[in-house]
Amino acid sequence: MGGMRVWSLGAAIACVVVAAGGAAADATPSSGSQRAPLTAAASGTYAGSFGTLEFRPDGTVDFHIKNCGVTETSPGLATVSSDCAPAEYTGRLRVADHAYEITQRDHTTVGIDAFVDDAGALHVGSGTLGYLGQTRKGTITTFTGDHLRVGKGTCTYTPAVKGSPVTAPCAFTQMHDQTVLVFRVPDDFKPGHSVKRGLVYLRSTGLLIDPGLIPLVYTRS
Repeated sequence: MGGMRVWSLGAAIACVVVAAGGAAADATPSSGSQRAPLTAAASGTYAGSFGTLEFRPDGTVDFHIKNCGVTETSPGLATVSSDCAPAEYTGRLRVADHAYEITQRDHTTVGIDAFVDDAGALHVGSGTLGYLGQTRKGTITTFTGDHLRVGKGTCTYTPAVKGSPVTAPCAFTQMHDQTVLVFRVPDDFKPGHSVKRGLVYLRSTGLLIDPGLIPLVYTRS
């Protein structure tokens, strides 16, 4: 596969489970917070190719999301599978900066990444989601806990667990009808080598998005 990324969306969602009372978001919105638009979107019922979202008047939700897996086919482009049964997430809702947090019956809280794109569409799933702003510079944390520092023409990718940091030229490029930050990360299959990766940049919101989150659109029904 030559460094192609394949991962389970369900596993990524499970990784953000925390004990009840320990929310992933701070009390004060962070820079680039989408808490306001996500709160405005949190009413009614939504449907999409990967499931349904029900926001109830009593502050609870019932999400049915297909967590079948994601394959990054090229930098900034990914294929999301939908050929599996949906997982259910039901409980009381809390809106975080870039996520919907659901406290379930077993008193655990599951955080599911969410954002409203430049066109106003709601995306819900799991993947890297960070904020650079209009300067297109800064540091974000990936869904695996790695760190990506974006500078002027150079990016440094630092793995959280295994591998050495990779500092290399990077650039925002127009491809696949979108703006993509192309950078390099350690090659999981060839130690000491690196491969290209891509994250989608949203110009209006300043968000840097995992390409696997782009197809996960939900429309109010």
